[in-house]
Amino acid sequence: MPPLPPIYEIYSRQLLPAQYGLPLWDAELEDNKYEVEIGTVGRIESGKFWRLFNAAKPADDPDQKHGVPSDYEPLNILPRRLDKWEVLKQPLLYSATVKSRDLEATLNAGSPDGNIMAGGSAKFVCKENTGAFLLHTPPAKREKMSNKSAIVNYMRYNFDHWLEFANGECGMMLSQDQLYFVHGTVKTSRWACAAFHGNCRNREGSVQAQLLNAGLNLSISLSSEDSTRLEYNFGPTTGTNDRDPFLTSTSGSSVGTQTIGVAEEPPKRDQCIFLNYFKAKKRLFFARRLMEAAAGAHELPPADHDDTDTNDPVAAQESWSSGSDSEFEEGPQSAKMYDPVDFLLDYIIEHSNAEMAIACDTDLFALFQNIPFPVDIPAAILEIRPPIHVDESGAGTISVDHSVAEEPLRELSDLRVKPQAEPEPLTQTYVDLPSGFWNDTPAPTSPSPRSEDEPDNEGGLAEEEARLRREAKQAALPWQPAAAGHTGAVTSLTYSHDSKLLATGSDDGSIIIWDTSDQSVIRRWDAHMDVIWSLVFSPDDKRLASASADTTAMVWSVETDEQLATMQGHEDVIRAMAWSSDGKTIGTGSDDLHVNVWDADIYELKHRMQAGHAFVTYVKFSHNSRWLASTSADFCCRIWNVETGDLHKSLEGHEGIVWFCDFDLEDRRIATCADDATARIWNVETGELLLDVHQHLGPVWNVLFSPPDGKRVLTVSNDMSMNICDSYTGSELVELEGHESVIHTGCFSPDGKYVASASADYSVRLWRAEDGKLLLTFNEHEDKVTMVMFGPDGNTLTSGADDGTVRIRTINEWDPDRAKLEDEDWRDCEDDEDEDEDENDGDTNVGPGEGEGIGKGKGKGKEKARWQSHHEEDVLASKGNDKGKEQASD
Repeated sequence: MPPLPPIYEIYSRQLLPAQYGLPLWDAELEDNKYEVEIGTVGRIESGKFWRLFNAAKPADDPDQKHGVPSDYEPLNILPRRLDKWEVLKQPLLYSATVKSRDLEATLNAGSPDGNIMAGGSAKFVCKENTGAFLLHTPPAKREKMSNKSAIVNYMRYNFDHWLEFANGECGMMLSQDQLYFVHGTVKTSRWACAAFHGNCRNREGSVQAQLLNAGLNLSISLSSEDSTRLEYNFGPTTGTNDRDPFLTSTSGSSVGTQTIGVAEEPPKRDQCIFLNYFKAKKRLFFARRLMEAAAGAHELPPADHDDTDTNDPVAAQESWSSGSDSEFEEGPQSAKMYDPVDFLLDYIIEHSNAEMAIACDTDLFALFQNIPFPVDIPAAILEIRPPIHVDESGAGTISVDHSVAEEPLRELSDLRVKPQAEPEPLTQTYVDLPSGFWNDTPAPTSPSPRSEDEPDNEGGLAEEEARLRREAKQAALPWQPAAAGHTGAVTSLTYSHDSKLLATGSDDGSIIIWDTSDQSVIRRWDAHMDVIWSLVFSPDDKRLASASADTTAMVWSVETDEQLATMQGHEDVIRAMAWSSDGKTIGTGSDDLHVNVWDADIYELKHRMQAGHAFVTYVKFSHNSRWLASTSADFCCRIWNVETGDLHKSLEGHEGIVWFCDFDLEDRRIATCADDATARIWNVETGELLLDVHQHLGPVWNVLFSPPDGKRVLTVSNDMSMNICDSYTGSELVELEGHESVIHTGCFSPDGKYVASASADYSVRLWRAEDGKLLLTFNEHEDKVTMVMFGPDGNTLTSGADDGTVRIRTINEWDPDRAKLEDEDWRDCEDDEDEDEDENDGDTNVGPGEGEGIGKGKGKGKEKARWQSHHEEDVLASKGNDKGKEQASD
């Protein structure tokens, strides 16, 4: 029969489906001193976590027991990025393989706050040959870092140093999949656990769980005809009695029991009973097809093997690692911890061209959140086929929705893992995608196997294979598409004033500048350590400024790739940024309740203004650069004098968080919107309320004056609707409805003819502003679309989403009628200017400003560009006349 797994592995397999994390058989503090914390890097051996160092602490911190790796830079974990809540509010958790009879009586063993209540013995039946119990002092404390992209970004650049440190300076012999990065913990103050394995199916047992002043007691009794392996562990052991915590051997028809006691209650919850973690695996060679060898139901040992139960999760798990049906003699047990995340790492390596795979346990929980937790995890992963995202550095991750998995886990009403003996069929439907789809590059061709006589040159082979992969990737894809640039959600987006460049930021801390004509990557920066909340180009488009949750703002040279400045003056997240139209000033707004005004030439702080009593949500300069407006969570919008830093007007009246503001073209009026379901329009000079627009049932997140005249105002609400109203009377002109979820943002096209919207229903929609007709729906994204923007020239429409993708659409994609009209007008122009055709025959290049992207073509490109230039002049002249009329009317 296959070798029995270690008891800590049985325990881990049994309680993992509870989805609190990886269960630790030994939750004791290392050396009675070192606590398992978020940011800790270490290994797991024999069911216990052993630290190497804490990546979230300085190098000279006393807790760095073994020192730190070379080139060490700590991960900046902001307090707002840590989620904390209480879980496991009842004292007893047990596996799905244990069927309750009167186990509910055990709940009386302890009240939720852990006070004394004696409980009696409760009966259960073993559904399988294995089972596990956990008794603890409730409630347990959960803490987790929710920013997955920041961790992935940090690991991909530091993982090699970690492994070198472990095996070099620390003298360990760890493989790469034995390194763990902790991003979440579940801790209690006292605990006792038990696991059993043997011929126990359909056998009866009893459990007694008690919380006492002196400690806690866990006692398991099993009746079996054969010897049954039952073991206990408990903690903390400091101040305990001398009882033997392990079950003595039993045989025949017997009953075995054991009681565990703890004499002193620890002062705090520092015993880590569940662990959330990340792991990484690098592609050393063209990996063999590991996942193809993963056992499915048809590969389990045959039913006539008396010693193996095909419904037993342990037996199934053993078949995965063996990859064979053959029987094994019991041999030495490996100290390596059972870890299902390894299957995700293998899946990424086998089904993408990733040079490095990074995955976490919460990826698994998110994959299986809507189905029973599977027994055969590799087969379930292959059935679901989750998409793989590979970034520009070759790091591959699973693209999966963590929105449910990241929420506080619901308490199990019966205090046990949900049944899993017969996994339900997976109902998801997935397209059989071509090889290489996952990262938009063709799959590499595997080299022929090395002969036995060939010298072992593994290092050289690895380098050569990496080089071949890079060359194949470059040959097949000379530029990186915008759809696959970030590893995290897209959190900011802005165009250059000439529409040739697009800058995007992500919660992975990266900034990318794209060429909008071919979607190639021009620049990429990874200097920020947290979410990029705002990006803005200088008026001449030569510089880009970025604002981040890491409390810094930076300025970059677009032309030279140089970081020009780091502006440090805020003490918390910088949520908003703006650059004045005269190019002299940069404004920033922060969660530290301040608005800062910076000199844009020397990057020094000019003014620091206290902006109310809550975080700043948005900042915007007036077109004449005289005013800087800031909105705040204290229900107020403030207008500041840029030159002096003095408060010009405080616009008070909203009854909820003010999210956004917008100046009209003459800077006479300013519009604001808030959580109170209203948008308001104010006089900039006097601060007088001119108009209260109340067209929505929910919070209003965006408000914008219509270009080019400001006669209309667009409001975007989380009630799944948008409205266009008269900006002078407030009367509703158009209502835009059709999204199936919350609308995150909306915008006018530069000519005011169209409105685009981005929604949590994964779509971008294009509307005609005149009558509200829905023209097109774009469904390219695979997660919530949080931003959408037209290029200033009106020739592109771009969106960014939580799936990390950016979509750049050209004018012909979203407005075929306009493209057709331009083509017809151009033909008319061509008939009138036939004499120019011979002169331009053979021209293939169209310079900037001459209709690039519209008039490119052989022979006639410049003529079409010339027509386009005349056409734009006519439009501008028309806009100027309309603007003059409005000014005269005013």
